[in-house]
Amino acid sequence: MAVTVSAQAQDYTNIAASGRVTTQNGTAIAGAEVKITSSDRGVSRTGMTDTTGAYTIPQLPPGNYDVAITAPGFATYDE
Repeated sequence: MAVTVSAQAQDYTNIAASGRVTTQNGTAIAGAEVKITSSDRGVSRTGMTDTTGAYTIPQLPPGNYDVAITAPGFATYDE
């Protein structure tokens, strides 16, 4: 599983995490669960990938985050 993650500032108090989940050969993984957890505040948000493997998780406070991605038939990805 390959993952692209980016964070975009929406204002000074919130950011959004977005990216795309694919196989190593670039095929999109639809329906993967993406969980973002703040290592600073303990805040977690969860999103699902769409048919193109894309996801966006809005309204995250700025900080450091861990990412966990699960999808049927694939090993869990942790970063």
